[in-house]
Amino acid sequence: MLTDTVSATIKKHALLDGVSKVICALSGGADSVCLLYVMKRLAAKYAIEVAAAHLNHMIRGAEALEDEKFVHELCKREGVQLFCRTLDIPAIALARGEGLEECGRNERYAFFESLCAEGEVVATAHNLCDAAETVLFRLTRGTSAAGLRAIAYKRGKIIRPLLDAARSEIEEYLADNTIEYCTDSTNASEKYARNRIRLSVMPVLESVSHNAARKIVRAASLISEDDAFLTDTAKKYEQNILCNEGIADCGALLFLPRPIARRIANDALKRWGVKNISADKVDELLNLCSSRSARRMDIDGKRFARKEQNKICVQGETMTYNGREILAEGASVTGFFWTLEAKCVDKRPEKGDNNIAVFDFELILAPLIVRAAHDADFMRLANMSGRKRVKDIYSDAKVPLSKRHALPVVLCGDDIIYAPPLRQSRLYAPGEATKKFLIIEYREAGK
Repeated sequence: MLTDTVSATIKKHALLDGVSKVICALSGGADSVCLLYVMKRLAAKYAIEVAAAHLNHMIRGAEALEDEKFVHELCKREGVQLFCRTLDIPAIALARGEGLEECGRNERYAFFESLCAEGEVVATAHNLCDAAETVLFRLTRGTSAAGLRAIAYKRGKIIRPLLDAARSEIEEYLADNTIEYCTDSTNASEKYARNRIRLSVMPVLESVSHNAARKIVRAASLISEDDAFLTDTAKKYEQNILCNEGIADCGALLFLPRPIARRIANDALKRWGVKNISADKVDELLNLCSSRSARRMDIDGKRFARKEQNKICVQGETMTYNGREILAEGASVTGFFWTLEAKCVDKRPEKGDNNIAVFDFELILAPLIVRAAHDADFMRLANMSGRKRVKDIYSDAKVPLSKRHALPVVLCGDDIIYAPPLRQSRLYAPGEATKKFLIIEYREAGK
Protein backbone atom coordinates (compact mmCIF):
# COMPACT_ATOMS: atom_id res chain seq x y z
CA MET A 1 0.00 0.00 0.00
CA LEU A 2 1.03 3.60 -0.63
CA THR A 3 0.75 4.47 3.08
CA ASP A 4 3.23 1.68 3.87
CA THR A 5 5.67 3.03 1.27
CA VAL A 6 5.39 6.54 2.72
CA SER A 7 5.78 5.25 6.29
CA ALA A 8 8.94 3.41 5.31
CA THR A 9 10.33 6.59 3.69
CA ILE A 10 9.50 8.66 6.77
CA LYS A 11 11.24 6.16 9.05
CA LYS A 12 14.32 5.62 6.84
CA HIS A 13 15.02 9.33 6.40
CA ALA A 14 13.76 10.52 9.83
CA LEU A 15 11.44 13.01 8.12
CA LEU A 16 9.18 13.53 11.13
CA ASP A 17 11.65 13.34 14.02
CA GLY A 18 10.83 16.22 16.36
CA VAL A 19 7.99 17.37 14.09
CA SER A 20 4.59 18.36 15.51
CA LYS A 21 2.97 19.85 12.41
CA VAL A 22 3.18 19.09 8.68
CA ILE A 23 2.01 21.72 6.19
CA CYS A 24 1.28 20.03 2.86
CA ALA A 25 2.03 22.06 -0.27
CA LEU A 26 -1.34 21.75 -1.98
CA SER A 27 -1.67 22.81 -5.61
CA GLY A 28 -4.86 20.81 -6.13
CA GLY A 29 -3.19 18.39 -8.53
CA ALA A 30 -3.12 14.61 -8.16
CA ASP A 31 0.21 14.34 -6.34
CA SER A 32 -0.44 17.08 -3.79
CA VAL A 33 -4.01 15.92 -3.06
CA CYS A 34 -2.72 12.39 -2.56
CA LEU A 35 -0.04 13.72 -0.21
CA LEU A 36 -2.64 15.51 1.91
CA TYR A 37 -4.83 12.42 2.28
CA VAL A 38 -1.88 10.14 3.07
CA MET A 39 -0.49 12.51 5.71
CA LYS A 40 -3.94 12.82 7.28
CA ARG A 41 -4.19 9.04 7.42
CA LEU A 42 -0.76 8.85 9.10
CA ALA A 43 -1.35 11.80 11.45
CA ALA A 44 -2.37 9.71 14.47
CA LYS A 45 0.54 7.29 14.02
CA TYR A 46 3.11 10.11 14.12
CA ALA A 47 1.21 12.42 16.49
CA ILE A 48 1.26 15.32 14.03
CA GLU A 49 -1.14 18.05 13.00
CA VAL A 50 -1.72 18.32 9.24
CA ALA A 51 -2.33 21.65 7.47
CA ALA A 52 -2.08 22.84 3.87
CA ALA A 53 -0.62 25.77 1.91
CA HIS A 54 -1.61 26.99 -1.56
CA LEU A 55 0.02 29.66 -3.75
CA ASN A 56 -1.82 31.12 -6.74
CA HIS A 57 0.92 32.17 -9.19
CA MET A 58 -1.50 34.21 -11.38
CA ILE A 59 -0.18 32.44 -14.48
CA ARG A 60 -3.12 30.31 -15.62
CA GLY A 61 -5.95 32.82 -15.16
CA ALA A 62 -9.39 31.31 -14.59
CA GLU A 63 -7.98 27.79 -14.29
CA ALA A 64 -5.78 28.87 -11.37
CA LEU A 65 -8.78 30.45 -9.67
CA GLU A 66 -10.67 27.16 -10.05
CA ASP A 67 -7.75 25.32 -8.46
CA GLU A 68 -7.76 27.77 -5.54
CA LYS A 69 -11.52 27.31 -5.09
CA PHE A 70 -11.10 23.52 -5.17
CA VAL A 71 -8.35 23.67 -2.53
CA HIS A 72 -10.49 25.85 -0.25
CA GLU A 73 -13.44 23.46 -0.52
CA LEU A 74 -11.25 20.38 0.01
CA CYS A 75 -9.64 21.76 3.16
CA LYS A 76 -12.98 22.94 4.55
CA ARG A 77 -14.51 19.50 3.93
CA GLU A 78 -11.56 17.67 5.51
CA GLY A 79 -11.19 20.09 8.42
CA VAL A 80 -7.66 21.09 7.40
CA GLN A 81 -6.18 24.51 8.19
CA LEU A 82 -5.29 26.27 4.92
CA PHE A 83 -2.73 29.02 4.29
CA CYS A 84 -3.39 30.71 0.96
CA ARG A 85 -1.55 33.46 -0.90
CA THR A 86 -1.74 35.06 -4.36
CA LEU A 87 1.37 36.48 -6.06
CA ASP A 88 1.78 38.01 -9.51
CA ILE A 89 4.68 35.77 -10.53
CA PRO A 90 4.85 37.08 -14.14
CA ALA A 91 5.30 40.66 -12.84
CA ILE A 92 7.85 39.63 -10.20
CA ALA A 93 9.82 37.55 -12.73
CA LEU A 94 9.88 40.46 -15.19
CA ALA A 95 11.11 42.89 -12.52
CA ARG A 96 13.89 40.52 -11.45
CA GLY A 97 14.83 39.33 -14.91
CA GLU A 98 14.08 35.71 -13.94
CA GLY A 99 12.26 32.96 -15.81
CA LEU A 100 8.70 32.14 -14.75
CA GLU A 101 9.63 28.67 -13.50
CA GLU A 102 12.61 29.88 -11.46
CA CYS A 103 10.72 32.82 -9.98
CA GLY A 104 7.68 30.69 -9.16
CA ARG A 105 9.83 28.08 -7.43
CA ASN A 106 11.71 30.69 -5.38
CA GLU A 107 8.54 32.48 -4.26
CA ARG A 108 6.77 29.19 -3.56
CA TYR A 109 9.47 27.91 -1.23
CA ALA A 110 9.85 31.32 0.43
CA PHE A 111 6.09 31.28 1.15
CA PHE A 112 6.18 27.71 2.46
CA GLU A 113 9.14 28.26 4.76
CA SER A 114 7.66 31.49 6.12
CA LEU A 115 4.79 29.43 7.55
CA CYS A 116 6.98 27.12 9.64
CA ALA A 117 7.41 27.66 13.35
CA GLU A 118 9.60 25.49 15.59
CA GLY A 119 8.80 21.81 15.09
CA GLU A 120 6.90 22.45 11.84
CA VAL A 121 7.81 21.38 8.29
CA VAL A 122 6.39 21.70 4.79
CA ALA A 123 5.81 18.51 2.78
CA THR A 124 5.95 18.70 -0.99
CA ALA A 125 4.55 16.04 -3.32
CA HIS A 126 7.61 15.20 -5.41
CA ASN A 127 7.53 11.51 -6.31
CA LEU A 128 9.88 8.87 -7.70
CA CYS A 129 9.09 9.73 -11.32
CA ASP A 130 9.75 13.44 -10.67
CA ALA A 131 13.16 12.47 -9.31
CA ALA A 132 14.00 10.33 -12.36
CA GLU A 133 12.84 13.04 -14.75
CA THR A 134 15.00 15.60 -12.92
CA VAL A 135 18.07 13.38 -13.34
CA LEU A 136 17.39 12.99 -17.07
CA PHE A 137 16.71 16.71 -17.51
CA ARG A 138 20.02 17.66 -15.89
CA LEU A 139 21.88 14.96 -17.80
CA THR A 140 20.65 16.23 -21.18
CA ARG A 141 21.59 19.81 -20.29
CA GLY A 142 25.13 18.77 -19.38
CA THR A 143 26.06 18.50 -15.74
CA SER A 144 28.66 17.18 -13.31
CA ALA A 145 28.22 14.24 -10.95
CA ALA A 146 26.91 16.66 -8.31
CA GLY A 147 24.18 17.77 -10.73
CA LEU A 148 23.02 14.18 -11.21
CA ARG A 149 21.96 13.89 -7.60
CA ALA A 150 18.29 13.05 -7.29
CA ILE A 151 15.81 15.24 -5.38
CA ALA A 152 16.62 15.30 -1.64
CA TYR A 153 14.25 13.70 0.85
CA LYS A 154 14.86 16.53 3.29
CA ARG A 155 16.23 20.05 2.92
CA GLY A 156 15.87 22.45 5.82
CA LYS A 157 12.17 22.77 6.60
CA ILE A 158 11.13 20.92 3.41
CA ILE A 159 10.38 17.18 3.42
CA ARG A 160 9.31 14.91 0.53
CA PRO A 161 7.47 11.83 1.85
CA LEU A 162 6.32 10.59 -1.62
CA LEU A 163 9.81 10.30 -3.14
CA ASP A 164 9.78 6.50 -3.08
CA ALA A 165 6.31 6.28 -4.62
CA ALA A 166 5.86 5.97 -8.39
CA ARG A 167 3.27 8.12 -10.14
CA SER A 168 1.27 4.97 -10.97
CA GLU A 169 0.99 4.16 -7.24
CA ILE A 170 -0.34 7.65 -6.55
CA GLU A 171 -2.91 7.42 -9.33
CA GLU A 172 -3.98 3.98 -8.11
CA TYR A 173 -4.42 5.30 -4.55
CA LEU A 174 -6.61 8.18 -5.76
CA ALA A 175 -8.73 5.88 -7.91
CA ASP A 176 -9.18 3.23 -5.19
CA ASN A 177 -10.32 5.88 -2.70
CA THR A 178 -12.44 7.85 -5.21
CA ILE A 179 -10.53 11.06 -4.51
CA GLU A 180 -11.00 14.01 -6.85
CA TYR A 181 -8.24 16.38 -7.92
CA CYS A 182 -7.54 19.15 -10.44
CA THR A 183 -5.71 18.71 -13.73
CA ASP A 184 -3.27 21.41 -14.82
CA SER A 185 -3.74 21.82 -18.58
CA THR A 186 -0.10 22.89 -19.00
CA ASN A 187 1.01 19.41 -17.87
CA ALA A 188 -0.11 18.04 -21.25
CA SER A 189 1.82 20.61 -23.24
CA GLU A 190 5.11 19.48 -24.79
CA LYS A 191 6.18 23.10 -24.95
CA TYR A 192 8.09 22.51 -21.71
CA ALA A 193 11.20 20.30 -21.67
CA ARG A 194 10.26 18.52 -18.45
CA ASN A 195 6.85 17.67 -19.90
CA ARG A 196 8.47 16.19 -23.01
CA ILE A 197 10.61 13.97 -20.81
CA ARG A 198 7.57 12.84 -18.81
CA LEU A 199 5.24 12.35 -21.78
CA SER A 200 7.61 11.02 -24.43
CA VAL A 201 10.91 9.85 -22.96
CA MET A 202 9.88 8.04 -19.77
CA PRO A 203 7.28 5.76 -21.48
CA VAL A 204 9.94 4.61 -23.96
CA LEU A 205 12.42 3.91 -21.15
CA GLU A 206 9.78 1.97 -19.22
CA SER A 207 9.16 -0.15 -22.33
CA VAL A 208 12.88 -0.89 -22.51
CA SER A 209 13.23 -1.73 -18.82
CA HIS A 210 10.50 -2.25 -16.21
CA ASN A 211 10.77 0.19 -13.28
CA ALA A 212 13.16 2.39 -15.28
CA ALA A 213 12.41 5.40 -13.08
CA ARG A 214 13.40 3.53 -9.93
CA LYS A 215 16.62 2.30 -11.57
CA ILE A 216 17.51 5.81 -12.76
CA VAL A 217 17.07 7.20 -9.25
CA ARG A 218 19.09 4.31 -7.79
CA ALA A 219 21.95 5.01 -10.21
CA ALA A 220 21.82 8.70 -9.29
CA SER A 221 22.02 7.74 -5.61
CA LEU A 222 25.17 5.65 -6.22
CA ILE A 223 26.74 8.49 -8.23
CA SER A 224 25.88 10.84 -5.37
CA GLU A 225 27.73 8.63 -2.87
CA ASP A 226 30.83 8.54 -5.10
CA ASP A 227 30.63 12.29 -5.62
CA ALA A 228 30.42 12.91 -1.86
CA PHE A 229 33.64 10.94 -1.33
CA LEU A 230 35.50 12.75 -4.11
CA THR A 231 34.22 16.12 -2.90
CA ASP A 232 35.40 15.46 0.67
CA THR A 233 38.79 14.44 -0.69
CA ALA A 234 39.00 17.63 -2.77
CA LYS A 235 38.19 19.76 0.30
CA LYS A 236 41.27 18.40 2.06
CA TYR A 237 43.51 19.60 -0.76
CA GLU A 238 41.85 22.88 -1.67
CA GLN A 239 42.64 24.68 1.59
CA ASN A 240 46.28 24.76 0.46
CA ILE A 241 45.46 25.57 -3.18
CA LEU A 242 42.66 28.16 -3.10
CA CYS A 243 43.02 31.61 -1.59
CA ASN A 244 40.79 34.65 -1.30
CA GLU A 245 42.22 36.20 -4.45
CA GLY A 246 41.81 33.04 -6.55
CA ILE A 247 44.10 30.03 -6.95
CA ALA A 248 47.35 30.17 -5.01
CA ASP A 249 49.15 27.25 -6.63
CA CYS A 250 48.28 26.18 -10.18
CA GLY A 251 51.02 23.55 -10.18
CA ALA A 252 49.66 21.80 -7.09
CA LEU A 253 46.17 21.84 -8.57
CA LEU A 254 47.27 20.29 -11.85
CA PHE A 255 49.29 17.61 -10.05
CA LEU A 256 46.09 16.15 -8.56
CA PRO A 257 43.95 13.50 -10.33
CA ARG A 258 41.57 15.18 -12.77
CA PRO A 259 38.36 14.34 -10.80
CA ILE A 260 39.81 16.05 -7.71
CA ALA A 261 41.19 19.02 -9.67
CA ARG A 262 37.84 19.57 -11.37
CA ARG A 263 36.05 19.78 -8.04
CA ILE A 264 38.56 22.28 -6.67
CA ALA A 265 38.24 24.38 -9.84
CA ASN A 266 34.47 24.20 -9.47
CA ASP A 267 34.72 25.44 -5.87
CA ALA A 268 36.97 28.30 -7.01
CA LEU A 269 34.26 29.42 -9.45
CA LYS A 270 31.66 29.18 -6.67
CA ARG A 271 33.80 31.39 -4.44
CA TRP A 272 33.87 33.95 -7.23
CA GLY A 273 30.07 33.99 -7.26
CA VAL A 274 29.64 32.22 -10.60
CA LYS A 275 26.16 30.74 -11.04
CA ASN A 276 25.14 27.78 -13.18
CA ILE A 277 28.71 26.52 -13.48
CA SER A 278 29.15 24.39 -16.60
CA ALA A 279 31.66 21.62 -17.21
CA ASP A 280 33.10 23.75 -20.03
CA LYS A 281 33.77 26.64 -17.61
CA VAL A 282 35.59 24.30 -15.21
CA ASP A 283 37.71 22.94 -18.07
CA GLU A 284 38.48 26.48 -19.23
CA LEU A 285 39.78 27.39 -15.79
CA LEU A 286 41.96 24.27 -15.61
CA ASN A 287 43.28 25.02 -19.11
CA LEU A 288 44.18 28.53 -17.93
CA CYS A 289 46.11 27.03 -15.01
CA SER A 290 48.15 24.82 -17.35
CA SER A 291 48.57 27.32 -20.20
CA ARG A 292 51.82 29.11 -20.89
CA SER A 293 50.31 31.47 -23.43
CA ALA A 294 46.74 32.24 -22.33
CA ARG A 295 46.84 34.86 -19.59
CA ARG A 296 43.16 35.37 -18.76
CA MET A 297 39.63 33.97 -19.13
CA ASP A 298 36.25 35.63 -18.98
CA ILE A 299 34.17 34.63 -15.96
CA ASP A 300 30.78 36.23 -16.47
CA GLY A 301 31.20 39.18 -18.83
CA LYS A 302 32.07 41.52 -15.95
CA ARG A 303 35.05 39.79 -14.39
CA PHE A 304 38.02 37.82 -15.58
CA ALA A 305 40.57 35.42 -14.08
CA ARG A 306 44.17 36.35 -14.83
CA LYS A 307 47.23 34.12 -14.55
CA GLU A 308 50.14 35.69 -12.68
CA GLN A 309 53.12 33.31 -12.65
CA ASN A 310 51.77 30.25 -10.78
CA LYS A 311 48.63 31.94 -9.47
CA ILE A 312 45.15 32.84 -10.72
CA CYS A 313 43.69 36.16 -9.59
CA VAL A 314 40.18 37.49 -10.17
CA GLN A 315 39.71 41.04 -11.39
CA GLY A 316 36.80 43.10 -12.58
CA GLU A 317 33.69 44.85 -11.42
CA THR A 318 32.58 42.58 -8.62
CA MET A 319 36.05 42.42 -7.06
CA THR A 320 35.73 46.12 -6.26
CA TYR A 321 34.05 46.84 -2.93
CA ASN A 322 31.67 49.74 -3.54
CA GLY A 323 29.69 49.58 -0.31
CA ARG A 324 29.18 52.32 2.26
CA GLU A 325 27.76 50.77 5.39
CA ILE A 326 27.48 51.54 9.09
CA LEU A 327 29.40 49.19 11.39
CA ALA A 328 27.46 49.14 14.64
CA GLU A 329 28.53 47.59 17.92
CA GLY A 330 27.56 43.90 18.00
CA ALA A 331 27.06 43.84 14.22
CA SER A 332 29.15 42.98 11.16
CA VAL A 333 29.72 44.08 7.56
CA THR A 334 30.62 41.55 4.85
CA GLY A 335 32.50 42.15 1.60
CA PHE A 336 33.65 39.95 -1.27
CA PHE A 337 35.81 37.67 0.88
CA TRP A 338 35.99 39.39 4.26
CA THR A 339 33.91 40.21 7.34
CA LEU A 340 34.34 43.08 9.81
CA GLU A 341 32.79 42.68 13.25
CA ALA A 342 32.59 45.25 16.05
CA LYS A 343 32.10 44.54 19.73
CA CYS A 344 32.61 46.32 23.06
CA VAL A 345 34.45 44.71 26.01
CA ASP A 346 35.47 45.82 29.48
CA LYS A 347 38.90 44.22 29.45
CA ARG A 348 41.69 45.22 27.10
CA PRO A 349 42.33 42.33 24.72
CA GLU A 350 45.75 41.01 23.88
CA LYS A 351 46.56 42.40 20.45
CA GLY A 352 48.17 39.57 18.52
CA ASP A 353 48.08 40.89 14.93
CA ASN A 354 46.59 43.53 12.66
CA ASN A 355 43.42 41.49 12.16
CA ILE A 356 42.20 43.13 15.39
CA ALA A 357 42.04 46.89 15.94
CA VAL A 358 41.38 48.23 19.48
CA PHE A 359 39.99 51.69 20.31
CA ASP A 360 38.69 53.63 23.29
CA PHE A 361 34.94 53.09 23.04
CA GLU A 362 34.05 56.38 24.76
CA LEU A 363 36.09 58.41 22.25
CA ILE A 364 34.13 57.02 19.29
CA LEU A 365 31.37 59.60 19.03
CA ALA A 366 30.50 59.37 15.32
CA PRO A 367 29.06 56.29 13.55
CA LEU A 368 31.66 53.92 12.10
CA ILE A 369 31.49 53.82 8.30
CA VAL A 370 32.89 50.99 6.16
CA ARG A 371 33.69 51.88 2.56
CA ALA A 372 36.24 51.27 -0.18
CA ALA A 373 39.64 52.98 0.02
CA HIS A 374 40.16 55.96 -2.31
CA ASP A 375 43.46 57.04 -3.87
CA ALA A 376 43.48 60.25 -1.83
CA ASP A 377 42.84 58.52 1.53
CA PHE A 378 45.41 58.86 4.30
CA MET A 379 45.84 57.71 7.90
CA ARG A 380 47.56 59.09 11.00
CA LEU A 381 49.67 56.16 12.19
CA ALA A 382 51.28 55.46 15.53
CA ASN A 383 54.98 56.36 15.75
CA MET A 384 54.52 58.84 12.88
CA SER A 385 54.01 62.58 13.33
CA GLY A 386 52.42 63.14 9.94
CA ARG A 387 50.12 61.00 7.87
CA LYS A 388 50.46 58.30 5.25
CA ARG A 389 48.40 57.45 2.21
CA VAL A 390 46.44 54.17 2.45
CA LYS A 391 47.59 53.45 -1.11
CA ASP A 392 51.22 53.51 0.10
CA ILE A 393 50.38 51.28 3.08
CA TYR A 394 49.05 48.68 0.63
CA SER A 395 52.13 49.08 -1.56
CA ASP A 396 54.55 48.67 1.37
CA ALA A 397 52.76 45.48 2.41
CA LYS A 398 52.90 44.20 -1.20
CA VAL A 399 49.12 43.74 -1.40
CA PRO A 400 48.33 42.58 -4.98
CA LEU A 401 46.54 45.11 -7.15
CA SER A 402 43.82 42.50 -7.76
CA LYS A 403 43.04 42.52 -4.01
CA ARG A 404 43.36 46.21 -3.09
CA HIS A 405 40.07 47.26 -4.67
CA ALA A 406 38.21 44.64 -2.65
CA LEU A 407 39.54 45.77 0.76
CA PRO A 408 37.62 48.16 3.02
CA VAL A 409 38.61 51.02 5.34
CA VAL A 410 36.80 52.04 8.54
CA LEU A 411 36.05 55.71 9.25
CA CYS A 412 34.95 57.57 12.35
CA GLY A 413 33.64 60.87 11.05
CA ASP A 414 36.19 61.99 8.45
CA ASP A 415 39.07 60.03 9.97
CA ILE A 416 40.18 56.64 8.66
CA ILE A 417 40.90 54.65 11.80
CA TYR A 418 41.55 51.20 10.39
CA ALA A 419 42.79 49.79 7.08
CA PRO A 420 42.36 46.05 7.62
CA PRO A 421 44.23 43.83 7.79
CA LEU A 422 47.26 46.13 7.89
CA ARG A 423 47.27 49.21 10.13
CA GLN A 424 45.11 51.13 12.58
CA SER A 425 45.22 54.87 13.24
CA ARG A 426 46.73 56.42 16.34
CA LEU A 427 43.45 58.32 16.75
CA TYR A 428 41.00 57.07 19.40
CA ALA A 429 43.65 54.69 20.75
CA PRO A 430 42.98 53.34 24.26
CA GLY A 431 44.99 54.69 27.19
CA GLU A 432 45.56 53.84 30.84
CA ALA A 433 42.22 55.41 31.82
CA THR A 434 40.18 53.55 29.18
CA LYS A 435 37.31 51.57 30.73
CA LYS A 436 35.57 50.26 27.64
CA PHE A 437 37.32 48.94 24.55
CA LEU A 438 35.91 48.80 21.02
CA ILE A 439 37.29 45.84 19.08
CA ILE A 440 37.05 45.66 15.29
CA GLU A 441 37.98 42.21 14.03
CA TYR A 442 38.78 41.48 10.38
CA ARG A 443 38.30 37.92 9.11
CA GLU A 444 38.81 36.44 5.67
CA ALA A 445 36.80 33.50 4.39
CA GLY A 446 38.57 30.19 4.84
CA LYS A 447 40.89 31.52 7.54
